[in-house]
Amino acid sequence: MAVRSDKSFLFLQELAEDLSRPEIAFPTFSDATLRVRAALNNPLHSAAQLATVVASEPLLAARLIKVANAAAFSRGGAQVADVKSAVVRVGSTTVRSVATAVAVDQMLQSADLKPHRKKAEAIWQHSIDVAMLAYVIARGISRVNPDEALLAGLLQDIGHFYLLSRVKSYPDVANDPQELDALLDEWHVGIGCSILVSMDLPAATVNAVERHHAGSPPSPLVTPLRDLAEVLMVANGAARHFSSQQGAASVRDNPDLPPVDPVVLQLLVTSVDELKALAAELRG
Repeated sequence: MAVRSDKSFLFLQELAEDLSRPEIAFPTFSDATLRVRAALNNPLHSAAQLATVVASEPLLAARLIKVANAAAFSRGGAQVADVKSAVVRVGSTTVRSVATAVAVDQMLQSADLKPHRKKAEAIWQHSIDVAMLAYVIARGISRVNPDEALLAGLLQDIGHFYLLSRVKSYPDVANDPQELDALLDEWHVGIGCSILVSMDLPAATVNAVERHHAGSPPSPLVTPLRDLAEVLMVANGAARHFSSQQGAASVRDNPDLPPVDPVVLQLLVTSVDELKALAAELRG
């Protein structure tokens, strides 16, 4: 979809300059998330050192312990009550996922996103649903690391948040719903990938985000899901038939949409309670 106004062009020109810098300016992401990012990118950091960084942000620490005790991670094990045990149980990739969830929650309350909060909250709800679905799909019918799939789902639409947080300086775009939707639709993937590269995320995650809307998802009945990108594509297709809003989780049959692959559908039906619990923990 082509950008239709000079104002949009100027907005995108400014973003291009920002995205060309080594460190992208994303002020709505919390300092705690950036500290966790730095710790995760340091191969010399132990679980205890990462736990110290996480514990410095009480909201993040509390959320991580809740996630570690969720059914998807505890699998009937003893409840953990300290940050280090939670870090050890869930692993570094899930620590990054929880830090991302906390950062987005804070970002949704920021002044930058206030004019577009309803839209941003809907995008985040979709991201959570896709992340949960990607987690169980990766674990159940692929050899992809489920924790990596969870993170990719949460991050797939980060470009939306970046655009919405920056557009306030361009009221002609911000106040034109069609123009704004065109920008989000056309540019969120490319901008999101640039942000993920700046965050030093693995190439597989960036590739998955780049491809998550690329064509029809593959069928697990025909061929096993081969990589993270295919898992994310299947999760996005299934998300149109799934909802975890307001503490409920359900698989719904919508005849107006392409049907869910039977293998995926069966997996979702048997995982609804787990999906509901994990989505609730990530939302806080």
